[in-house]
Order: sequence, then structure tokens, then C-alpha cells
Amino acid sequence: MMKASSRPQGLSKPRIVDLREAAVILKLDSMKLFKMVRSGKVPGSFQVGLAWRLDLDELERFLETKPRGD
Repeated sequence: MMKASSRPQGLSKPRIVDLREAAVILKLDSMKLFKMVRSGKVPGSFQVGLAWRLDLDELERFLETKPRGD
């Protein structure tokens, strides 16, 4: 019997962080990341009140495919 709160196998809990945490983890300038998020260029970002949150897995995938220098 499966518990109502359990996840199907293979699905992990999303890693949601705030903008400042994401910038530190990814070693990016927080203002540059903020501008990217505000312009809609970053998948997995969403606003909660005045604060921005990011799905770290989606952000990492996005940055891996993005050409350097942007």
C-alpha cells in the first residue's frame, strides 16, 4: 500500500532556493542572476510575494546549455 504523501520512484524533491542562495551555489553575481530572472530568461524561477525562488535543478540545466559570455 502506497502512502498518500510518498512520491513515485525516480522523482526527487525539488530543490527550491531563493535568489541569493542560487547565486552563491552557482557562483554567479546575484544582480546578474536577478536581471536574468526578471527578464524571464531563467526557467524554473517564480515569484512568491516580492521574493524570487528558483528550482535549482532547472537552473543548472539551463546554465549548462547556455553559451559562455552571456
